[in-house]
This record gives sequence, structure tokens and C-alpha cells, in this order.
Amino acid sequence: MDPAALAGRLEAQGERVAGSDAERRAAALCAQELRSGGRRPRTVTVWARLHRAPARALYAAIGIAGSLVAVHHAAVGLGLAAGALLAVILEAAGVPVASILQVRRATQNVVAPPPAERGGRALLVLTAAVDAPRNALLRRLARSRAGRRLPGAPGLLALALAGVAACAGARLGGAGGTAIGIVQLLPSIALLLLAGGFVEEALSDFEPIADGPAVALALAAALDAQPPRAMAVEVLIAGAGEAGAPGMAAYVGARRHDVAPEEVVVVHLGNARGPVRYVLSDGEDIPFRLHPRLIELAKALPNAEPLRGRGRSAARVARGARWPAIALEGDARPLAAAALRLISAIDRELLQARGS
Repeated sequence: MDPAALAGRLEAQGERVAGSDAERRAAALCAQELRSGGRRPRTVTVWARLHRAPARALYAAIGIAGSLVAVHHAAVGLGLAAGALLAVILEAAGVPVASILQVRRATQNVVAPPPAERGGRALLVLTAAVDAPRNALLRRLARSRAGRRLPGAPGLLALALAGVAACAGARLGGAGGTAIGIVQLLPSIALLLLAGGFVEEALSDFEPIADGPAVALALAAALDAQPPRAMAVEVLIAGAGEAGAPGMAAYVGARRHDVAPEEVVVVHLGNARGPVRYVLSDGEDIPFRLHPRLIELAKALPNAEPLRGRGRSAARVARGARWPAIALEGDARPLAAAALRLISAIDRELLQARGS
């Protein structure tokens, strides 16, 4: 199976916005490919609030208002900034605040269990998402050389709100003058830029990329033809992977009591063009390091480059459940070759650990 050709077929489904008809068509195409390869995929509906940028823009606007009000009414300004900061923290923890006003939309997971019984083998979960990433300025900045040294946009939002709250608290304690005004100006400018960035993100176009799911399907076919000795392969085409990965979160929530961390390995295949890259850490607010040993194995991949992610990928969600996880991305054909090489290395390590 040629992953580049399959990626073209998925991209032809249209703008695959999370929760859209195009995403459902692409997921159905993945299920059809898995079924034609001899697997028995099932489709699971996941309901989630998929549009996060508008709520973040609102929190930034509340922070700006708090900064302006704090000049003459420090207590009110502190309340606005601290309230927005608390809401951002709650949203990051999965508790909807402003986003509760959004309508929940349906996305779907396509789950294809191993074609044969596990028989005591570890479970390798190949995961990818068919929804397309947004070509937003904040995303491009996060992936730039300078952006990789900073927290993601939600993390910067939290820091800027904390800065405004701290300045308002200082004013409430009696601080004043030019110095506090200059200090307060810095997070206020950051909030203004972030508010514009979140609005642009909500309105931005989507990149027609589907290399991740295409590679996952191609690898599934290759591994079914020549199965790993230490692992049984499950394929998960997770819903809304570019919108906070609620599909992966639902999958992990349903499986975490059935699969122990030492029995599973997650390999996430991302939608991003260019050379093959392996993700060292991921996370929108605080960078969360992916599995150290899997990173070491990925470093041995020929011509692979390290990347510090600033999103919430399926690998990040899996690590939150203490599952070993790694994420790879790149053009379809080299990505497929690199992922297959990595899976072979993981299989050898598991065999050696079991003394086989």
C-alpha cells in the first residue's frame, strides 16, 4: 500500500475540519481500507467541544480589560485577571468554563483491533487523526526555532494573565508610579497579541495534509503481513486529533483499566510535511516529555530530527495515562519507513526483555 497515494485520497475528501462531514468521510475511507485488509474496524462516536480558540480569545480580552481597569480599580482588575487565569487552568484540566457555551459536536474513532489474539504480547497502538491542522499563525510560530523555546500559546496566555494579576495585586497593596505601569504593559501587550492570534486561528484555513493516517494504514497492512513477535498491533484513527485530541482521550479513558502501562506502546503519526521528526516533548501549557526510551530509539532513525511539540497530540494524552508513547511526523513515504524501523527496534527490545 502506497501511503502517499492513500494520503491523496484522504485529502480529496475536502476540508477535514474536526466534527465535519469531510472528517467523517475520511474516517469512513480509513475503515474501508482496514476492512479490505482483513481487519474488523468499529466506529465509536465521541462528543466534544471542538473549537477552543474563541474561548481563549475571550480570556485574553478579559485579561486586557482587567489590566485597563486595574489602573484605577485594582481590586476589580485583579478579579478579572485572576478569574480569567482560573478559567484557563480549568479548561486545560478538561473542565469547560466559557467553552461550555459551545455546542458539542460529534467526531469519531475508528478502532481496528489486532487480527489475532494477543496471546500475552504487548499492545502496539498505531494512532493518527484524519482531521486537518489549521494553517494558523500561532501554530506556525510554535513550530519555529524561537517558538520551540517558549510554552505553547495557551501557556503564554496563562503566564500573561498571571502577570496582569500580579501587577493588579501590587497596585492593590499600594504600589504605583511609572515602574508598575511599564511592568504591567508587557503582559498586556502579550494578551493583545494572543487575542488577535486566537481570533486568526478560529478563522484560518486548513492544511490539506493526511500523511499520518495514510502511514498508519500502510503500516497496519505491512505488519499484518509480517507481524511483530512481541506485539499485537491495534490501529486507532482518532477523532479531532488537531482539536485537543478528544478522540484519543476517550480511547485512553475506555482502555486504561484494561491495559496496564507496561503492556502497551503508543506510536502517534502526525500530520506535518517535511523531513521525519520525532517529538521530544509535547503539551499546550507545560511541555511534557514523551517516553525516554522511545525517544532514544527514535534518535537512531536515519536523518530524523528532534522536535519540541507545542500541541496536545495523542502521544501527550497517552503519556498522561503513563502509557509509553512517541510521536513521529513527516512526508508519507519516509515517515512510513522510519516508523517501521522504530517499531522493529521496539519489538526487538521487548523480545530481549522477555529473554526470547
